[in-house]
Amino acid sequence: MREAIRRFMQRRAVDLGIYYILSGGDELTNVGKTNFKKMKNTIKKRENVNLSDYIEVLNGFHLSLDGLNPLEDLKGKGALYLGNHTAEGPIRNGNWKLFAISYYVKKITGKEIRWTYGQDKSTAQELYRKPVTESINAISVGERDGSQGVRDILKAFQNQDSVGLFPEGKSNKELIRGDPRAGGIVLHAAKKNIPIATIAAWFGENTCHLSFTLIDNDSIRIMGSGLSNKDESKQEIVDYVMRQIAQNLPPRLRGYYSENPSTNS
Repeated sequence: MREAIRRFMQRRAVDLGIYYILSGGDELTNVGKTNFKKMKNTIKKRENVNLSDYIEVLNGFHLSLDGLNPLEDLKGKGALYLGNHTAEGPIRNGNWKLFAISYYVKKITGKEIRWTYGQDKSTAQELYRKPVTESINAISVGERDGSQGVRDILKAFQNQDSVGLFPEGKSNKELIRGDPRAGGIVLHAAKKNIPIATIAAWFGENTCHLSFTLIDNDSIRIMGSGLSNKDESKQEIVDYVMRQIAQNLPPRLRGYYSENPSTNS
């Protein structure tokens, strides 16, 4: 009996955790809420979810897109997608961007993005987030996984998967400085000739904006070989990437990279 009660309470805790992580859809239309609920129920059943299949979650919102044409060259190719972690817009922490980016990348390239998902050392993170990350085939990164997250990203590259990464590490209204560890991943991708694209995402006037830009891998490789200090090199690389994103954002959202984003360091 005690074991049965324990299992029930554990399942209940997981269900509540999933509800919290995937909440924040009150602003969605009825069609959006129906699709969002369908996705949540699929995750609760521990079944696989492709975020690209749930673009109707954003029913009723306008989508403004720029820079999609170059993605045509990435058909069938795994790539690294780097975006700002905007907290603005529908769904908790601006997670509308996951659905929109996944949909258009899959539509054009045929590849589902494997998003990186932050973890920490808490038991709650392990209990609540794991069902979500497993269902959406995300790559867990952060303190709890140590270097395992990086190894999983490199393995995804080897498998020609597409990987989505937020260099800032956490959601914000304005840009904060990118984490140099992300710069190391960008450098690895450039050395392996993996296509790299940035995505500037913002929300305003009921419109979800996305702006895609392909990055020149040669520029990344040059930066990676130009400094003897590896940490400085990684920071320079992630700053370069974040400046590309900043250039495609409204000035009010550029934050750390707001002053002359093409040269700020």
